[in-house]
Order: sequence, then C-alpha cells, then structure tokens
Amino acid sequence: MSDEASRFGTGKFGSQFGTLAASNVKTIIDDALKQTGISTSNVGYRDTALSFLNQVYATALKGRQWKFMNKELSIEMEPPYELGLVSVEEGSHDVIEYVEDGSVPVTKFNATQLGRMFVPKSSRDWQYRIIEVESLSKLKISPGYVDADSTMGLGYEILNDRITLDSKVQQVKSIRPSGHLEMQPKGLGEFRELKSRNYGLKGVPRYYTVVGVDEQAGQLTLEVYPAPDKRYGFHIEYNVRIGRLSDSETCYTVVPPEHNDVLLLGLRAAIYEDQNNIQLADRVNQKATSAWLRMASDYEITDGQPRLQPHSQNYRNRYGRRTSIFYGRKHFGKFD
Repeated sequence: MSDEASRFGTGKFGSQFGTLAASNVKTIIDDALKQTGISTSNVGYRDTALSFLNQVYATALKGRQWKFMNKELSIEMEPPYELGLVSVEEGSHDVIEYVEDGSVPVTKFNATQLGRMFVPKSSRDWQYRIIEVESLSKLKISPGYVDADSTMGLGYEILNDRITLDSKVQQVKSIRPSGHLEMQPKGLGEFRELKSRNYGLKGVPRYYTVVGVDEQAGQLTLEVYPAPDKRYGFHIEYNVRIGRLSDSETCYTVVPPEHNDVLLLGLRAAIYEDQNNIQLADRVNQKATSAWLRMASDYEITDGQPRLQPHSQNYRNRYGRRTSIFYGRKHFGKFD
C-alpha cells in the first residue's frame, strides 16, 4: 500500500494569500498563551491548552467537506490461491492438505490468507472464512464444513476479497481497479444478497461495501465482489481521518495556513472561558465563528462531493440511484 498524498503545508491556497508556511501546533499554543497572558513555560496549562485545541480542531473540520482532507493511495490485491488438494469433514473447521501415498506436499498456506474466503470447488453456495492458519498444510474455517459427506482430495480456491485500509482512511470516496471502471458502493445487506447468488464468482471487482471498523485502530475493512481473478492494482480516493494533535514543532494541522486564525481564535476563546472571563470569551468566540465562516466560504478548499458513510445503510451511488446522503454544516462557536 502506497500513499500518494504529499505532506501538507507546501501548496498554495488562494491567490490573495500567496504561499504561506503552515504553523505547527507548538507555535499555535505559544501564540494563544501569550495573547491570553499565560506563560508559555507553564507546562501544566500547555496540556490544558492542547486539550482545548484538539476540541477546536475537531469541531472546525466537521462543518464542511474539505478538499485539503482528500487523499489518494494505491494498493494491490493478490490472485486466487488453489495449489494442491485438501480434505474436509462434515461439521469440522479443519481444512488439511490431502497428499496421496508417495506424493510430495505442495500447499503453502500462510498468514496473509487469514480472513480470506475459502471456496470448495464442489459447491459455491456457501461462504467460508479462514479464521486461523495453523501450518503450511492446515487451515481453520468458519462456519464448519456443511456438506453432508466428508471429502478427500477436494479442489478449492482461496479468494482475496477483502481490503483492510490504513487507519488514516476515514471515509472512502472512490475505488478504481487499474484499467477498469470505478467500483460501485453497496449497503451491506444489498451486497450480501448480491454475493449470495454465487459466492465463488471471480472477475474484475465491480462492487464494494464496508464490513468492519476496528474500534481501536480505526481501520476500515472493505469487501469486494466479484473476487479478483488475477492480481489487480487499485486506486483509492479517501477522506483522511482527523488525528489527535501533539504539542510539538513537528506536528501540523491540515487546516490551510491562511485559515489558522480559526484555530488560534477558537483556542483563545476556550482559554478565556476557562479563566471565567466570559466577556472576552464571547468576543473572541464571535471572531472565531467569523473566521470559520470565511474558511467555509472559500470555494478553493471546499468539496461538495458526498462520501461513502461506513456506518449508514444508504450509500452514494454514482449511477443514478436515489439514496440518503448525510452532510451539512455544524455551528462553530461553542467550546465546552
């Protein structure tokens, strides 16, 4: 997996500003502390300011679909694996290489096959997932094998139909196999119904859905259909996840440099409120809201294109189907 996005801060946003250097988080906190009469060497309050800044940052970025949060990456998906024969028993989760007397073992199962689909060539009306790779010659599948008879010398395929994306991917915008049309997103139920017609279908992937979100790592897992019949490269456009900031000279926000006043004013307002200086907090908060509205109206950094929502039942369909799309602007101006 390779990320084609460059480091933020080197581009030009708006001809009236020219090229501006992106402010690092330490500088933003330094400026806010100086402007509110707090020593920049106050370590304890720097932690408080950082917490406020992360809240301001997250709130500011929720209100629009921003072009500066659009990134791209390229990945590859491997072709099916079908080397050798296997033995399975009814109800068993074990898949073991079948070797005739005097024959040399040829299978080489490996950890990369974990989570992939196991498809017996005798039947393609059931979906099995590889839940463990015990050795070069033994797998475990779920559910247990459902055919009525045990089979020795069974042909099979292991299909690579899932993609786990990097944690920096918040929402997928589009996926395109190299040299082919853009894939269509589907809701999970619709995708399952489509796939149930032929679990083992292979070819150029045409559809995808979100099947899982790792709660700790924040990684999306996508499933594609048909499963790739050969090695494919994929170009993915995505919306980047908002990362937590750190008080460092090497940590930068994704907000364009000319709009850093949104963060600085928002942080100042939060500090004044924490100091119980309500009059100054309200005054600076109004300025922060005005700064955000200026950023939100900057057509060069806003993007009206809707996103695939991993938790919703309805997905954007570029082919004319009517769907529900969730987007809009939240009021930027209150700091709790």
